[in-house]
Amino acid sequence: MAERMEIRDQAAQPTLAIRTKTTVAELPQLIGMSYGRIASYLSQLGEAPAGAPFAAYHDVSVDSVDVELGFPVFTPLPGSEDIEAGQLPEGQVLSCLYRGTYDG
Repeated sequence: MAERMEIRDQAAQPTLAIRTKTTVAELPQLIGMSYGRIASYLSQLGEAPAGAPFAAYHDVSVDSVDVELGFPVFTPLPGSEDIEAGQLPEGQVLSCLYRGTYDG
């Protein structure tokens, strides 16, 4: 259930993320694994996330999902293997907190 939605202005934000293609069925496991790998890498760097993790869906079809899973970080950091340094652009964003199952 969506508990809170808001539109706000967001400054450009450096990120560390993994972008990959998967199936809808494999998405829940992939999300947990990806967030865990990035959190472990941040710990190795002695860094912490600058906020909650994000999921950016670049393309969704019946057969696959092109998804970017990551964390905002305080300053630009180097990537490692498939963990890529990136940036969320400046602009208005819609933020929503959802609690529940993926099928909800």
